[in-house]
Amino acid sequence: MKEYLEENLKNIDFYGFKVLQLKKDPDSAWYKAYKAVATAFSELISDASEQGQLAWKGSNADAEGVFNSTLGQSEKAFRGAGASAPVEEVKKQSIDLLADIKSGKTVN
Repeated sequence: MKEYLEENLKNIDFYGFKVLQLKKDPDSAWYKAYKAVATAFSELISDASEQGQLAWKGSNADAEGVFNSTLGQSEKAFRGAGASAPVEEVKKQSIDLLADIKSGKTVN
């Protein structure tokens, strides 16, 4: 996990350097703020994974239920209370995607 997070920060630096070369204050400030948030997030995830806090603690049988209930709640919050039809379509697509993942199909 730590190597992945470090690689992600390096990618941010790679593109961020190009932004800094433009020497535009708003863009430079945005990059620096984004980098600070990404660094803090990486440290949080790295610390949590080292302490075993990111391990799945549920059962494999319940994973699909957790996935579906969490996705449904996130979509309702994102789309607003009045958008029930699109949420159901997204749930259906996510269930289909989850089935494809479980069966080993690749999604392009």
